[in-house]
Amino acid sequence: MLKVGLTGNIGSGKTTVCKVFETLGVPVFYADDEAKKVLNSQVIINKLIEFLGEDVIDAAGKPDRAKIASKVFKDKQLLDKLNNTIHPVVIENYNIWLKANSHFPYTVKEAAILLESGYSKDIDKIIVVVSDEKTMIERVSKRDNVREEDVLNRLKNQMLQEEKVKMADFVINNSGNNMLIPQILNIHESLCKI
Repeated sequence: MLKVGLTGNIGSGKTTVCKVFETLGVPVFYADDEAKKVLNSQVIINKLIEFLGEDVIDAAGKPDRAKIASKVFKDKQLLDKLNNTIHPVVIENYNIWLKANSHFPYTVKEAAILLESGYSKDIDKIIVVVSDEKTMIERVSKRDNVREEDVLNRLKNQMLQEEKVKMADFVINNSGNNMLIPQILNIHESLCKI
């Protein structure tokens, strides 16, 4: 079974692309969604309190993602610590998921920081979704109800799209200038032949 990694910067439209792959019958592991689930486990909550403080936990005892983001996207060391706390658990969950889906010709692992984290070394093929900065900012501002400055802070902590493209086996342009589905179908056909 081929392990395909799908990545792109925040607001590039990774989820939209993944939904099309799912429509084609391809299993998709959403690493970012899995990280959000892991974030809510009590073990992780206790670790968050240790290095970010109690103020990142809301009145219901759950992590306040906005407060966490406001701290970690301004401090690279805190961001690294957060990633090193959550990612090992996500990887373990991915490996279990992968075994359960090993009968498919290929699977897709969606992860925003697949290349930055070094977790792409076990991936066979990489798809990078790109979009222009203006579109990415608009998407994230609308989706997360955050200011442009907050989106730019998140983008600063991600590898430049140009660098990701250099590491890609396939690139999907999701700026709205190119039709999305034909690009995905071409990649799907190529992956099914490998």
